[in-house]
Amino acid sequence: MSIGTPPVTFQVAADTGSGITWVYSAQCLFCPSDYHPSYNFSASSTFQKNYNCSTGYIENWELSTSEFSANYGTADAPRSFGDLYSDMISIGGLSGRATFGAMYIIEQNFGPVSDGILALIQLNDFEASVLPNTVLDLIVQ
Repeated sequence: MSIGTPPVTFQVAADTGSGITWVYSAQCLFCPSDYHPSYNFSASSTFQKNYNCSTGYIENWELSTSEFSANYGTADAPRSFGDLYSDMISIGGLSGRATFGAMYIIEQNFGPVSDGILALIQLNDFEASVLPNTVLDLIVQ
């Protein structure tokens, strides 16, 4: 998957338990930047900070206008935080503008496995109104 203009390539892990696609942010604290690319919004000429999201919950994610937070695993697991952006995304020969997250604090160690998560949950109508134009929406159009 690539994001931005010019495009940056990310190797994301497909996740059938996540509702938000995310990659590491260039401003990330505690991220494994030694071996992962990161999303730098200021380097993309097509980025938009996403202020179109409503406050709400999607699965284990909490959204608040332009930010999100989540915990992986149990409810008492450390939370991760990120900003929501809209930018040009290409995946599997498809391309278009989509909403995704860029994590700026990750307290869990995902190691060298992937550069982020490709969310594969089809959102219900309420969730889609909270988080419009997901990467999955781009894929299934």
